[in-house]
Amino acid sequence: MTRQEKHTALYSFSVLIAALLFFAVPVFSQNAKAIARLDNAVIKIGEQTFLRIGVSYRKGTSPIKIIMPEVQDTIVNLVDVLDKGKIDTMLRDTGALVYEQTRSILITSYDSGFYAIPPFTFVVNDDTIESEALLLQVNTVKVDTTKAIADIKAPLAVPEGPEDRSWIMWLCISGGVVILLTLFILWAVRRRKKEIAVTPPPPPIPLHESILRRLEEIRAKNLWQTGQYKLYQSEITDTIRDYIEKRFRVPALEQTTDEILRSFRSLPVDEQSKQRLRQMLLLADMVKFAKEIPLPHENEMSFENAIHFVKGTTPAYLLFGQAPPAQPPVNPYNPYQPPTP
Repeated sequence: MTRQEKHTALYSFSVLIAALLFFAVPVFSQNAKAIARLDNAVIKIGEQTFLRIGVSYRKGTSPIKIIMPEVQDTIVNLVDVLDKGKIDTMLRDTGALVYEQTRSILITSYDSGFYAIPPFTFVVNDDTIESEALLLQVNTVKVDTTKAIADIKAPLAVPEGPEDRSWIMWLCISGGVVILLTLFILWAVRRRKKEIAVTPPPPPIPLHESILRRLEEIRAKNLWQTGQYKLYQSEITDTIRDYIEKRFRVPALEQTTDEILRSFRSLPVDEQSKQRLRQMLLLADMVKFAKEIPLPHENEMSFENAIHFVKGTTPAYLLFGQAPPAQPPVNPYNPYQPPTP
């Protein structure tokens, strides 16, 4: 290869590399454009207008990152920023997918003149673009110089004197309202005291009545008739154990059957009631632990024995609603006795 051919090849290669680099760099001038506009370019002293700055861009496949310029308290000298606003993004052209990311800055000026607003610099994907410069004109308020300067008007005087008696009326109204409110509160308090009568609490249900009621509820469930023998026997004996604890102060709910029967040896309870208690507890143990299926008459017997045990260990005056005796009986757990005629 001659020297001229080498020079031509090197030049062509350089042109190719430059072209690749040129087309490889995104051309943001084609996709992004800086925006800067005034809603009103001519205002009067103290009037307000919006300065809107931002970037208009066409959305493509690659994301676009935009960095807005910092907004200070003044745009230029004598042009003050009242509200820096928030950054907002909106779709301007749905067909071409053109978006605008803008910030609306509220500005004003208190001195007349022309103010040049310099371009704003934006960073778009590491590239820098600038907006156009703007001109804000601030005019003074027109004054009619043909008229003489007038003095400041004096404040209007409110007539006061003997004829102005409105304060007396308001004083009487306020006093009347206070008196009526006080009378109403006193009336409400007295009425409330009358309504809140101290009603004595209802007398407690006697122990034997609550236990007998629980036994009747167990009977109404028809448990053993539906094959629930264990549950039937357990509910009856648990009710009787609760009765024994409250009547005799014996911890029957925590004791075994043998311990309960042993405790009753020293209690002044008739033998018939002890035998009924024994039948109930032993049959319940056989059903619960030996899985014995009791006969129908045995289930009925457990219920009847429970009823008679409660009645047989309840003082007679409680059973028949009589007044307590003047002299308490020697045996408070006397067996069931019908009232004497």
